[in-house]
Amino acid sequence: MEKHNKNYQRVETLIKKAYVQLASEKHSSKISVSELCETAGINRTTFYKHYHGIWEIQNAIQYAVIDKVLEIYLDYFNKEKISHPEIFINNLNSIFSSNIDYYRSIFKIIGTRYFFDNIINVVQNKTLNSTDLSDKIRASEALKTKVTFFIGGLINTYFEWFAGTLDIPLEKLGENLIIIMNNFRKELE
Repeated sequence: MEKHNKNYQRVETLIKKAYVQLASEKHSSKISVSELCETAGINRTTFYKHYHGIWEIQNAIQYAVIDKVLEIYLDYFNKEKISHPEIFINNLNSIFSSNIDYYRSIFKIIGTRYFFDNIINVVQNKTLNSTDLSDKIRASEALKTKVTFFIGGLINTYFEWFAGTLDIPLEKLGENLIIIMNNFRKELE
């Protein structure tokens, strides 16, 4: 089935939302395909056109979120936009705030630390291997340290926010991160 087909995407969304709902109520190992299909309002044949089993859904959800974060980051991480961190932070916050309960549930189900560590690794690798880095930045001996600090700090800040240890509104978190990112960008120049 074509992954860009609207009906395919609609069913994917139904399956993922049903999984998140059920996994919020009980451990994912206790979720049956029948129960998930009933919650999603689909039949088993439709489910198996999308997944081989329940275990694949969690991975699909995780990779979908990582892909969204990476897409926003890579769009930001180019020569024209890197001097405007508000673009990155506002777009990222927009995704999270569009369905905050869904994202909070995802992070709890998957294991927030594990999930955010995966995001850090993917974004760090893309950054360090980016062809958009200037020769001056690429030649810096401290590049890997700076990228590790920056990406780790940024993603860990969101980790702490989703975990509830940063008790500030998402908008205020974004404002604080923009200030920090502007200062960091100046450091790289």
